[in-house]
Amino acid sequence: PFRRPGRPCAPHVAPLRSIGPSGGKDQLAQELRDLAELFLFSGETSEKRIRVLSGGEKARVALARMLMNATNTILIDEPTNHLDMPTCEVLEDALDTYDGTLMLVSHDRYFLDQVCDQLLVLQGNGAWRLYKGSYTDYLATVAREKEAVITAKRDAERVERQRAADAETRKRAQEKAAARAAGKAAKPKLPF
Repeated sequence: PFRRPGRPCAPHVAPLRSIGPSGGKDQLAQELRDLAELFLFSGETSEKRIRVLSGGEKARVALARMLMNATNTILIDEPTNHLDMPTCEVLEDALDTYDGTLMLVSHDRYFLDQVCDQLLVLQGNGAWRLYKGSYTDYLATVAREKEAVITAKRDAERVERQRAADAETRKRAQEKAAARAAGKAAKPKLPF
């Protein structure tokens, strides 16, 4: 019911009116007030015109409007850039309650940890991998995988050194056996 694709934020409209319709329905109006409050707009700040809002406040209005759209997928690129800490926390809470699919690109590791429960990691050359869990879980998995590769390489090197040592031992034993056999064959048998 709140879907208004492509509708820009009008600078002469207040955030509460920009987020969604505030028609005669008391429940709808209360939902809009609750959402505005979630994004730190209350009292007279919810009645300010968008043109007088700061950049962070305008970003909060845009994020609230995005969440009001009846969509099942949200794509966001670097959502925490240029947001203050309270706004980042509001965004984390709002996205944490979002029921749809969220695809985002971010270098904010804390934000990823708070919001994501799966990560699609692009590895270059078109390769990718899906990790279940938080960003911290992903880092732990990568560390375990690297350690497993190092351990496997050490084990393989140890096995190869042991094979080389065993081969050297066999070679020396064969050389001794051959020298003994040659020494016995070279000695003349004495008649007595």
